[in-house]
Amino acid sequence: MNRAVANAEDANECLRFNKDFEDFLFALYDQNVAYLMVGDYAVVLHGYLRSTGVLDVWVKRSKENYQKLVKAFQHFGMATMDMTEEAFLHKHEFDVFTFGRPPVAIDLMTKVKGLDFDEAYQNADTLDFDGMEVRLISLEDLKKAKRASNRKKDQDDLEHLE
Repeated sequence: MNRAVANAEDANECLRFNKDFEDFLFALYDQNVAYLMVGDYAVVLHGYLRSTGVLDVWVKRSKENYQKLVKAFQHFGMATMDMTEEAFLHKHEFDVFTFGRPPVAIDLMTKVKGLDFDEAYQNADTLDFDGMEVRLISLEDLKKAKRASNRKKDQDDLEHLE
């Protein structure tokens, strides 16, 4: 485990930014969705403390995972909106599905630049959060994704994560 999330208490404190995000992660866990927490919360959990209003979740693009994801949405009480099975599985212009808006927005991604989901899933860190397993992108894979994206914000994150 990396420097930022040395113990469950630290992870719990970092993740307690928003009850809706906690509930959504629990729904993913409860339905056994293959996912990784990426984006701003991953940056925070890997040591660069900053604010965010978006939970970025990378989900495996497969029919089985889509079905689990739909059940997780039902459990959470949120409609899947434009995230149809067709769009999720086959329309690559739909790499990000956004639900809500900051400070309570969830971005579901089916692709992350520079990474393969199965490899990143194997490399992931696992956090215990109130008895729930949360899958967090590894620090090395997070850095790879930030380098591949190459946005100014990502370059800033890289400076603080190195």
